[in-house]
Order: sequence, then C-alpha cells, then structure tokens
Amino acid sequence: MGQSSKSNICACALHGHIFRSVNTKMATGNSDCASTSANLVRKHKAKSPAWDYFGLRVDLEGRVVKSTADQPVCKTCGKAVPSKGGSTTNLYTHLEDHHPELYNEVAPKIPKRSKATASVSVQPHDTSQPTLFQTIERSSVYAPNSSQAQELNRAVTYFLAKDMQPIATVDKPGFQHMVSRLNPRYQIPSRNHFANYEIPRLYNQVRDNVVKPSLAEVHYVSATTDLWTSSSTDPYISLTVHFIANDWSLKSFCLGTVYISADHTGQNIAEAITDILDNWELPPDKVVATTTDNGSNVIAAFSDLGWLRVSCFGHNLDLAINKGISITRVERAITKCKSLVQVFHRSWKKNRDLRLKQEVLGLPQHKLINSVATRWGSTYDMLARVVEQQQAISAVLAEDRKDWHRMPTDSDFTIFESVIEVLKPLSFLTDALSGEKQVTVSAILTIYKHVKEVLVVSEGDSRMVSEMKRVISNDFAQRNTSPEVQQLLSMASFLDPRFRDKYLEEKEEIVSAIRSECIPLVSVTDPPCEIERAEMEPPVSKRPKGLAAILRHITPPNQEPGSSCLLTPEQKIDSEIASYLDFPRTDSNVDPLEWWRKECSRFPALAQLSKKYLCVCATSVPSERVFSRSGYVANPLRSRLRPDILDKLVFLSVNLQ
Repeated sequence: MGQSSKSNICACALHGHIFRSVNTKMATGNSDCASTSANLVRKHKAKSPAWDYFGLRVDLEGRVVKSTADQPVCKTCGKAVPSKGGSTTNLYTHLEDHHPELYNEVAPKIPKRSKATASVSVQPHDTSQPTLFQTIERSSVYAPNSSQAQELNRAVTYFLAKDMQPIATVDKPGFQHMVSRLNPRYQIPSRNHFANYEIPRLYNQVRDNVVKPSLAEVHYVSATTDLWTSSSTDPYISLTVHFIANDWSLKSFCLGTVYISADHTGQNIAEAITDILDNWELPPDKVVATTTDNGSNVIAAFSDLGWLRVSCFGHNLDLAINKGISITRVERAITKCKSLVQVFHRSWKKNRDLRLKQEVLGLPQHKLINSVATRWGSTYDMLARVVEQQQAISAVLAEDRKDWHRMPTDSDFTIFESVIEVLKPLSFLTDALSGEKQVTVSAILTIYKHVKEVLVVSEGDSRMVSEMKRVISNDFAQRNTSPEVQQLLSMASFLDPRFRDKYLEEKEEIVSAIRSECIPLVSVTDPPCEIERAEMEPPVSKRPKGLAAILRHITPPNQEPGSSCLLTPEQKIDSEIASYLDFPRTDSNVDPLEWWRKECSRFPALAQLSKKYLCVCATSVPSERVFSRSGYVANPLRSRLRPDILDKLVFLSVNLQ
C-alpha cells in the first residue's frame, strides 16, 4: 500500500475516533452532575444546613482527599467553593448568587441571622446585573468639589467647631473608620483643608449672615471683657457684646479673642478692644457700658477709652467677703480647714474611708469642697461641707493618728458656723445675677439694699459676727459709687416694670434724665410691635427660681390696683412716664423683657430706652464663660494652635446656633 493510502486510512480512523468521542460526550453530558454528586461525601460532624448542598471529594477507597478538604463542591453545578476552616459564609453566598431557589429554601434555616435579614432573604432573588453606571457610582468616591462632599465637609466642620474638638481629629484612624462606615464614598480631607479653608469659610458665614446683620439692627449694645492665659501661657483678651433684639430676647455674641503679646497695660488693652470694634465696624457710641472686674489695668483701659465701666457685682461681693474673713482668728481657722480638705483631695484612701463612714452614719454621700481663690463663694461651700461631714471626717482621722492633728477643734467649728451664718444669705446672690438670657442690671440696686439689710448688726450677734458684718458692709458700700454708674443703675431699675421708682433715692433727678432721653425718641417711628398688647398676668403655677425667687422674697407682690389708661403715639412723653408709673407693678417672677414685648405699643418711647439700659450685665461672668470655652479649644494637646485659628474656633463655639 502506498504512502498516500496509509495517510488516508489514518485520517479516516482519527475522524471516526473523534466522532465517537463527541457522541459519547453528548450522551453522558446530563449525567455529569449525578456522577460528581456520587463522588462527594458530607463533612464529618457538620451540622450546618449548607452541607446538604455541598460535599467533599473522596478517592477510590472513599476517603476524603486532603488537598481538597477546604474546597467543598456544589452538588448542583459541581463548582468548588473555598471554605477555609469550615466556614459556611462562602457556601451560602454561592447559593444566593447562583442558585437563588435553593438559597430561599435554606435561608430560614441559617443560624444566627436577624429577622430583618431572613425576611429579605426569602424574597425572590433579583438576578439582574447592575448597569455599568450603577457599578461605577457604587464604587467611586465623591469628587472633592461635588455637592455631596462639600455638604459632608460642612457637617464635619460644624462638629469640630461646636463641640470644640481638635482639628487633628479628622486624621485619627478611629474617626476615619467611623466616617468610612457611615458613608464609604466620602473621602475626608486632611486637617490642613479644614484649618485653612473649612473653618475660615464657616467663620465668614456666621459673621456675615448671623452676627453682622443682628448688630446692624440694634442701636445699643453692652459689653463684657476679661483677660485669660492659655495652657501654653499665651495671653488673650475676649470681648462679648450683649443686646436686646427686635423680638425682645437678650442675645450675646463673642466678637473676638485677641492675642496680646505686649505688656498688659491699660493703653495696650484699650488698643486691643478698639481693634476688635474696628474689625466689626461697630461704633463706640453704640456701647452703653462695659462690665469688668476691678483690675487696675482694666480700669485704666476704659478710662482711656472714655467708656462707662460697671464694676462686676460678683467680683465686688467676693472682695468684700474676703475682707470680712481676713480677721486673724477667722483666717487662721479657714487655713486649717483648707489643709484638712487637701488631705482628702490628695488621698484616694481617705475618700474611700469617708464614703464608708458616711454610709454608717447616714450622712449624704458628698465629697469635700476645696476653696479656690478665683471661684466666688467657694470658701462658704468648703466650710458648709466640712460642718456637714464633721462626724464622718472625725471618724476617718481617728483611725489614722498621724493626721489627727489636722482635725479642727471645737472652737474652730464655732468659727466655721459663725462664718456660715454671715455668708449664707449672700451665697446665692452672685449666681442669681450671672445669667446671660435674663435682665440682671436692673436688680443691682435692689440686691444692694438687700445686702445692707442682711449685714445689719443685731443684738444677738456675737462679737465675731458683728465685726465680719461691719467689714463686709463697709467695703461693699464703697464699690460702684461713681455718679455715672449710679445713674445707669437707677435708670435701669426705673425701666424694669418690677421696680420702677421703688428703690430710687433721687426720684426726681432720674425721672428728669429719663424724660430728657425719651423726648428725642417720640418723633422716631418704630416698626410695629410684633405681638399685640395683651394683659400680663404672672404665672401662678410656676415656682420662682434663681433671681426671681430672691426678688420675690425681697419685694413681695404689689396688690395696688392701677388704671388701664390707653395712650396714643401723639401723646407727650410726660403722659407716657406718668402712665408708666401709675401702671400696676408686676410680680417679681415676671420677665421684664416679656412684659415690654407685650406692652411696647403702650409705652413706645420708654420701650426704646429700655433696650438701651436693660442689656447691661450685672457681672462679667459671660466673658469668663468665653475663656472657659477657650480653655477647651486651647488645651494642652493644641498648644501650637495659631492665634487666628483660635479666634475663629472660639467665635464659632460661642456663636454657632
């Protein structure tokens, strides 16, 4: 046979072999899954329902092939699915993606799955594939300039500013992890972006849209200011303004926190305050008065500025009290009390033993209070707490004889009780006059009179009590005695419907001054009062608190009936003042601004003047609250914070709504 014939025979034989192989494959194709399932066994001791649909490969002797022990095979499609360590997560995922009908059967049997997940899982599985646009949208992050990214940037900035958090928070892994879980598509910018762009942007927004428009609407503001030192010993001064808005609410804004590198002389302080006002384009003649402490440099600063300065009531009372307790015997006993309290503050064991003794003796579970020179009323609080816990303190020290010498004697406790007797009626006055949302300046004359009455020496007073009362009374009477300040306090008291002329020593002079300032206001056309006039009745069900409770005790409700004379805008100012004085006095629990809000149409000129004088603060506490906030902003972890950033952060923490 020739070579050509042999080639043809081989080709035909090969063709026949291929044809038979194809036919064999077609005939056995439907039985592949069955044969595969026959060569699989269930995992030994497996209890998960997933193993009803998966198995492990075995050899000819029926033993599991170790190389494929972590790759069980689907009995339905024959695909190997990784399952390292016996985990069934991938097995359920395979059923959910490729065999939804089987997954819906097994879903209710899956252990440790929430009801919400099970209820969703049993629903018909959506086998449709997401579009290319949907896939890209789900996987990509927001563009930095997109509206979504900018909105989230503003939310993070508000969180940093309002809660006084360090800007470096955005670089912390925990914060970034939280943000990535809340919105995986949001890629948070760096701290430099927030410090150099987002914080200044929010500052400009609040300044231009909130603070400036509010200041432009008012004719008068008052101010409080104070100096403070950060944890890195950097000196700053803050200025806060207060005013009565058109809706008769008392509002305040911190205008600036300025770094003062020069000596804190009166001239340098005056220049810093002037710079703050210039930056806000706020005319100095809008400032009625400024409430400050009694620092000599602060007094000199406002003397240079020519502004009316009101001495802080709380600071005045604290200085007078310190003079009263500086008597030798009293001072010695208080020093011993401070030493005792510090022993408990330094020892956790002493505090533990004190709590145990309090339980045994049935005393309140109170810690001892230390006296702090910069905290008003802390001496009274310390003495009152030591007297309250005398038995428990004595029991603790009796068990540790090395500290027994620190226990005050009976004569010391007699002195403590005498000091408490003198200071108790004065202890609540400062807190009552420290509010920012209520009128306080008009109550100063009333409180001054109350202090004089409390400090009157009576026949039953001991020699020590009488001496303390005289020293405190004499020192307190010498403060805020300038004629300009006295006139401001008298006019504020006159314009408060709770007092009017009740506490005026020179009534005719004050009424004349009120008349002089009201006459130019008669021709001024004011916008109509937002709320129509209605009869004002004091809330009977409310129990007065704070300043209202003190005033109610000092000035009982006036029961004099009054006339309901109606006035028109054309009537002269004399008639308006006369009608105001004849109008029934209100209860001490009534908010004077709420009263003016309802009666502003009855007394239009006096209403305008009340906005000028009732906005003044009785204490400098608002500024102290500002630098307390500043202490959270300029904490030891942020010692390198730039002064301009600190100014913006303090401004936002105080002024953000």
